[in-house]
Amino acid sequence: MNDTLFNIFISVISSAGLTGIIIFFFKEKIKASIKSDYDHRLEGFKNELSKNQNFISKILDSQNHGYHLSQTDRIAAIKVFWENYLMIREYLTAISSIDGFMTVKETNEFFIDDRSLPLISTMQTDLNKSIQLLKQYQNNIEAIRPFINDRIWFQIVFLVTFLGRISYLYNLNFKNRNMQHWRLDAPIIDLLKKHLSEKEYDYITKNELAGIYKVISFVEQKQLAEIYRIINGRAAAEYSMDHAISLGQLQNDFDKETKNTAHQYIKKPATKF
Repeated sequence: MNDTLFNIFISVISSAGLTGIIIFFFKEKIKASIKSDYDHRLEGFKNELSKNQNFISKILDSQNHGYHLSQTDRIAAIKVFWENYLMIREYLTAISSIDGFMTVKETNEFFIDDRSLPLISTMQTDLNKSIQLLKQYQNNIEAIRPFINDRIWFQIVFLVTFLGRISYLYNLNFKNRNMQHWRLDAPIIDLLKKHLSEKEYDYITKNELAGIYKVISFVEQKQLAEIYRIINGRAAAEYSMDHAISLGQLQNDFDKETKNTAHQYIKKPATKF
């Protein structure tokens, strides 16, 4: 009886030991399988992360290269713009010879004085030339419009409209020998009010000797301020900053997607054996 119990006891212990060994073996195998599965997923996740980082890096490199090329084009466009502008301004000298030195009343009297005919004739010739240049100016500027910013383009549109209206009025005055001063022209006054600052507008409208050239000088100040921003790279830097903000948003979206993807990798059940 004792031998039988002993044999049973030995058998149970042997079975338990074998079972323990088997359980331990499978536990280790499952652990190894889980680790291998997660390692494989983690490696795939790292590769995906690396590809996206390389993609963003290439975007930044391309943007940097494009910045240098665009800046060269911008400066070349500014030269074309300013050379054309100076040609137009040269033909406004005759107008400024009376416009900035006479009141509205004095200008009207000047136009009906026969002694003024030679100068009036010169002014008419110059104005006609300026009209031709204005049309040519618009065409030339259209060709370089992609390389100058909207602020400069806005100044150009104003300048062409203002000088075009002045030219129309003066040519009409030459023919009729009856001066309608540009200060009395409602469309011009409305244009000035919309375009100039309140301080600039008050200066022009309240000072009779603030002539056409003073209006142009206000426009020039705005143009030169924008030209300076372009030449020193500030305008391009602001443009690049806008792109950097967009890229930052892209990076944030990517980071969110990365976290969601990583969360899915962690939560996804491993393959069971």
